[in-house]
Order: sequence, then structure tokens, then C-alpha cells
Amino acid sequence: RGGRRSFFLILQVGGRRRRVTLGHFPTLSVEQARIIAAEFIHQASIGKDPVASIMNLGRPIFFKDLVEKYRSEELPTVPAPSTRREYSRVLARELLPVFGNYRVSAIGASDVRRLIDMVSVERGSPVMARRTAALFRRIFNFGVEKGYLEYSPFDHLTTAEEEPDNQIPQTPRFLPPGDIKLLWEATRAEKPLISAIFRLMILTGLRPGE
Repeated sequence: RGGRRSFFLILQVGGRRRRVTLGHFPTLSVEQARIIAAEFIHQASIGKDPVASIMNLGRPIFFKDLVEKYRSEELPTVPAPSTRREYSRVLARELLPVFGNYRVSAIGASDVRRLIDMVSVERGSPVMARRTAALFRRIFNFGVEKGYLEYSPFDHLTTAEEEPDNQIPQTPRFLPPGDIKLLWEATRAEKPLISAIFRLMILTGLRPGE
């Protein structure tokens, strides 16, 4: 839609369908794309995952390329549609504008901390900072698992370091016993399934999305 053209190769590796991004045109020519594709096809024919060959071909992996692979391979496996939409929003708003053109090998722990501080302190959104950091970690863990990169910058961060400095105090939400009794009785007027869902939430404290 934006006029950007890319080369893709779709293969079957070990019974699994893999989509590989070869590169973008005109940075990568048609002839070069065919050479890379032929190497990937050879790797697949002998039972190897061609994705691991990207590193061997000497082509650097940028964060936007890693995100593209995450979107095509991992994001569809997230069961909740609302979570998938939230991840897509965080990618488009928080991560890609800052790190899209970074080589993944150049992103370090200090960059992660800088992003958390930017969202939390400068924009005053500690909750969004935590969500962004969590998705950032997921993408790098995906990259390590698939062999796109050797390590994650989060390996050098403690859990405390991933938390924003100015966290908003979480106020517990609860109903007094009298209101709980009224709500419980009100569920009798609902269909059995709806009644059961609300009563389960009352008893366990789970949120609707859980």
C-alpha cells in the first residue's frame, strides 16, 4: 500500500509452512533475491530451517524484519483477539517508530531502559511502559528461539529494571459484602451460562478477559 516492495519465499520445512523475507527492492535486486532463494530452497531440501541461514548469508537483521516475522509466525498463535490487537497497536506506536531501523544486534539493555523511561516518565504512562517492555521481551525471546539472533538484551536486565520508575499505585477494587450479595442474587435473572460466568468472577476475582 505504501509503495514498498519485498521479496518473500514460502517453503515447507519438516511439514511446517515457513515464510521467509528475502529483502526489500531495490536494495535487493531480482538476481540477488533468486540466489538467496535458491540457497534457502537447498537448505529446506536437506531438512534444515532456512531461517537460520539468514545469519550465514551475511545480511543483517533489522528490528522491523524481526517484527515482520513475529507478526507472521507468532502473533497469530495468540488466542485472544483483543490481545493481538493490543500487541499490534504497541508495535505500531511504541516499538517500530523507535527501533524499526535498528539492527537487532545493536539493541542493548540501555536501549530497552531508555524506551521504558521515555514512555513512563516523559509521557507519564507507566502502565503502557510495562506493556511495551513485556512485548519487547516477547519479540526478542521469539527471535532467540527461532535462531534469528543469539541473545536478548533482556538477558542483562533484572525484573526491577524493566519496571518504570514512577509506577502508579494500584488501588484494589472490591465490593462490600452487602453489594456482593445483591449482585449474586441479581444473577438469578440471567441465563445459566451468564449467571455461572458472573458468579465465577465474583468467587475468584478474575477479570472478564481471564
